[in-house]
Amino acid sequence: RLRSESRQNRLEAELRRILAGPRPLERRLHEVCEKLCAGLGASLGELWLAANGTLVLGGSSEAARAAGVRPDPGLVGAAAAKGRAVWLTGCGPDRRLRIAALPLLEADRTAGVLYLQGVREAGEEALEAQWSAAASLLAGLLGEALAEEETRRAARRGLQLAEAVSALSTSRDRRQA
Repeated sequence: RLRSESRQNRLEAELRRILAGPRPLERRLHEVCEKLCAGLGASLGELWLAANGTLVLGGSSEAARAAGVRPDPGLVGAAAAKGRAVWLTGCGPDRRLRIAALPLLEADRTAGVLYLQGVREAGEEALEAQWSAAASLLAGLLGEALAEEETRRAARRGLQLAEAVSALSTSRDRRQA
């Protein structure tokens, strides 16, 4: 149990570091997916964000981009609409396969969906609990990061507006002189 908590704490610290970084949000979200896959033993992952009543792909792991395959929109959409995780397991020779669409719940709304795919190894009974805990953690961190990104955009727009007003004012002063 302590090892699991330590792993979760390290993962949280890494996600915080990535999301607080200076790079464009899209690149940070790809890195978040990569880190989640590595930390959770998932073979691929995608992060879907809720925007204007629809889900848009915000980030994906390298493996997901290389595979070029999108998850069933019904799976991701169902997790978002119901606000509950949707789990699929393989059968027959693929019985160890696990696919999850985990809603990122923030206050009273679904902020997005974390889609993970992986293989449960023998003795890995806690995989579902680990993935669910990571989605819960990500929901809070993502909310903070998106709010910070919006603040950055507003500051850039304010600066651009101030520069435009200054240029216009300077131009008008020259014409009057």
